[in-house]
Amino acid sequence: MELDEEVVMMRNGKLRVLKDGEIMDMQEDMTMLDGTRVTMDGIVVMADGTTRMMMEGEALTKDGEIVGIEEIEGLEDEDTEFVEKMEDLEEMEELEDEETEDDDMDDEAIEYIEEMEDLETKDDIQ
Repeated sequence: MELDEEVVMMRNGKLRVLKDGEIMDMQEDMTMLDGTRVTMDGIVVMADGTTRMMMEGEALTKDGEIVGIEEIEGLEDEDTEFVEKMEDLEEMEELEDEETEDDDMDDEAIEYIEEMEDLETKDDIQ
C-alpha cells in the first residue's frame, strides 16, 4: 500500500487520516468505497453490518480492508516504532503479572514453612 492511498489509522491512540501523503487528525466520520464506516470514536461498521473497534496500529483502507500500519510503504519509522513499543509494553506487563503470581506463591511457601517450624518448636517444648 502506498502513501498516496487514503486510509484511516489508529496511531498513538488517535484516529488519523492519511491522504495525499499527509497525516492529519480525523475530523468527521468517514465512509469507505465499499460502505464501511468509521466513526470519530473508533467504531468500524463493516459493509456487512458487523462492528468492531479500531485497534492501535490498524489502518482501514478506502476499500474497507483492515491492515496493519506497517504495511503502508513509506510511513515514517516513528509510526511503526510506536506500535512495536506498545506490543513490547504489553509483553512486559504480562511478564510482571507472572512474576507477581510467583512472588505470591513464594510468600505462601515461606509462611507455610514458618508455620511448620513453629509447630516443630511447640512439639519440642512439650
